Amino acid sequence: MASNKPFRSKVGVALDNQSSNPDAETDEVVLFKKTTGSGGTGVFFKNQTDSDNVDELVSKKKAITFGLIF
Repeated sequence: MASNKPFRSKVGVALDNQSSNPDAETDEVVLFKKTTGSGGTGVFFKNQTDSDNVDELVSKKKAITFGLIF
């Protein structure tokens, strides 16, 4: 059952490496771990049921570097 309350944790959250992109329902965002890409984190998100709509969260260091280059 879905809840309108945000997920909160006082400890870290461990994400297992995924071999493929998980499914996302309409109006849902899924966070998952895969092999680290150009964003430098390995933490990805998917926010639609379209399998091509996946992107990696970017680390602060990479964001600053990308900002200086582009």
